[in-house]
Amino acid sequence: LKEMGIGVTTKSDGKYTMTVPEGSHELVFSFMGYRQKTVTITVRDGQRITQNVWLETNEVELREVMVSSKRRDPAYEIMQQVIENKERYRNQYQNSSSEVYIRAMEIKEKREKKPASEEETRGDGFGLEEEGEKSKDKEAVQGSYAEVKMTRHFQPPNKIKEITTAKKIRGSKFGLFYLSTTAGEFDFYDNIISIPELGETPFISPLSRTAILTYKYQLKETLFDEEGRMIYRIVFKPRKQGNASFSGELLVYDKFWSLLQVTAALEKGNLIKYDKFSLVQDYICLPDSIWVVSKQVFEYHAKTGKMEYPGRTTVTYSDYKFNTAYARKFFSNELAVTTQDAYDKDSAYWNAERPEPLSVEEQKIISFQDSVFARINSKEYLDSVDKDFNKITVDKLFWHGQGYRNREKKKEIWFGSIPDYIRPFAPGGLRFGPYLNYFKKFENEHFLMFQTDVDYGWRNRDVKGSVRVDYRYNPFKLATITLKYKHNFDVINPFDSYLNMIRRSNFIETTDYMVAHKFEVINGLYLYTSATLNHRKPITGYKFGTLADEFIDNNLPTEFEAYYSLITNVRLSYTFGQKYLREPKRKLVLGSKWPTISLTYQKGIDRWLNSDIDFDYLEFEVTQQVNVGTVGRSNYRLATGKFPNHRDLRLVDYRYHRQGDMWLYSNPLYTFQLVERTMSSRDIFYEAHYIHHFNGAIVNNIPYLKKTRITTVAGGGGLYIEESNYKYVEAFFGAERIFKMGRRRFRLGAYWVIAETSESKPKGTFKFSFEFFSNRENKWRF
Repeated sequence: LKEMGIGVTTKSDGKYTMTVPEGSHELVFSFMGYRQKTVTITVRDGQRITQNVWLETNEVELREVMVSSKRRDPAYEIMQQVIENKERYRNQYQNSSSEVYIRAMEIKEKREKKPASEEETRGDGFGLEEEGEKSKDKEAVQGSYAEVKMTRHFQPPNKIKEITTAKKIRGSKFGLFYLSTTAGEFDFYDNIISIPELGETPFISPLSRTAILTYKYQLKETLFDEEGRMIYRIVFKPRKQGNASFSGELLVYDKFWSLLQVTAALEKGNLIKYDKFSLVQDYICLPDSIWVVSKQVFEYHAKTGKMEYPGRTTVTYSDYKFNTAYARKFFSNELAVTTQDAYDKDSAYWNAERPEPLSVEEQKIISFQDSVFARINSKEYLDSVDKDFNKITVDKLFWHGQGYRNREKKKEIWFGSIPDYIRPFAPGGLRFGPYLNYFKKFENEHFLMFQTDVDYGWRNRDVKGSVRVDYRYNPFKLATITLKYKHNFDVINPFDSYLNMIRRSNFIETTDYMVAHKFEVINGLYLYTSATLNHRKPITGYKFGTLADEFIDNNLPTEFEAYYSLITNVRLSYTFGQKYLREPKRKLVLGSKWPTISLTYQKGIDRWLNSDIDFDYLEFEVTQQVNVGTVGRSNYRLATGKFPNHRDLRLVDYRYHRQGDMWLYSNPLYTFQLVERTMSSRDIFYEAHYIHHFNGAIVNNIPYLKKTRITTVAGGGGLYIEESNYKYVEAFFGAERIFKMGRRRFRLGAYWVIAETSESKPKGTFKFSFEFFSNRENKWRF
């Protein structure tokens, strides 16, 4: 529009739209390689005009000209402006609230391998195929689906409170991503973006203060919106492929230097449980020039064997309100609240609340899951399942195990299989006997669990067994009462090297009576108390076989006089700033960025109930996980303990320090790798453990090696035992590789460990580990 100096860019099909004032105007059309053309139009009030033009090729021929310039891509100057202005968009308001609607879908499908056509291999690499572009041989009916409606309250920089008003989940939610905004904030105005559910390492934002060191930028094109404002389309990609960077594109408003849209994708090596992940994030400008996120679309894909699990989550934000006067303690460690009423919303409610109708795939999944739910919850089906489960068969007796279940009464009894009853490696040789587990669940999520076992030793003709009862009476507080009786073998040191664990010198015979109670006093503060009366005897009177004597030297039982011991135990553990979600009948703990401190006090009581022991033991412990930006994740543990009173301290109650295992790399937060022998301490001891996972921060800088997806780890520790003046220090570094087994992840590790003690010269050796990833806790053991 010549006289106003504004314009628009045609779409790929040549279409364009402009809003112009009433009157006569000159439109100037131009395109590289064509002659410019000017057209005069007259617009009357409310009139819509269609104006097509044909441009002629510019016939002017030029001699070949070589043009060179040292000026870098203008995208860098644009990005610099965006980065310099990002603080205005991070501090637009004191707080905000918005209505959030989340819809997540995951399809379970089995595809036959076939060559991809040219059309299938085209595209920008983001997301699933659009509806209508899917393979004709694929019928997406099985999968999972979830809808969530909530009010989200937010106070910069990181305070959040969700009030969930409706929630419906069909199928398993394991593969569904982002059913709560507490999963992480995709705020590209931040320097780094931490999403624990996606990856262990935070991701570097393309708007980071140091993004120029991580990303390359290219101005792809310049666009205009309906009001003629200029928009820059900038493509960004990592300078080197790493595990902490995105690739994608940004739409940036000129002069405002604000984001209009972000499209980003992550590499497979970055992700915990997905093989592909991408997102599209849209921004809108509200009154008072406040820019907010209006929509997010996450697309993800996982595969295992022949099965594939493509998924999509759409998050829509609406009805924003700003600068509300909240109560002083409104924002707390309770990040989200969901009441039972939220789960009871019917289909009429969802039909009214959905911002957009269900897709064909979503309708199929809902239909499939609703039919499955109706079927498996019908009395006829439950009765048939119980009947099949309770039926005694040969394969159950000799392999799977036999049980009895009554779903209507929410109870189950489990007997195990006959091979489970055989215990060939017990002290004194082969033992045989049944065990039984009983579980009863109540309407209020309380439960009762009963366990008992009895076995008979063939060589010594003795009977042993145990009975245990657990009753959880407050699921939200994890409050549980435990009663236990046991007459069986026990170990002197349950925390020893694997070889020492099977030595006869490590076994005794005990008869125990125990009562225990645990619960959460206040958020993050857990109290465990117990009292145990033991009758301890040596196993010197038992007959033993000779098989273990061939590879264990001096394999003799420990001799001592039988005695009674009454021990009370109190343990307090507090996690600072523990975050959690409140469900109708339970509490989901999210963890904390602050340390956990624990204090344990044990008392061996003299004379009560014929107890012969007399000691006091105190132990103090600090643990913490620290995310060190994009450099990795650190864990440490510090501990010290002492027997202030050890007037009558028996061998079983010593504080032991574990001997290292041959070849096996044990948990470095609780053990040392090269301690030459198991040691005990009565006076004070100090121990420190530290491990740091670089999560690719080093390997990604090494060409070719980064393609192996091997990560590096390093750490060390130290031990000091005062009474023996024993000093030990170790350091280790190693390499780890994560693999997939079904939809589970496991990790293989190889480590070089070097250590020195006050009793020996420095030495080193290789060790190996095998670890499974905990999907429930979303973390590794170390």
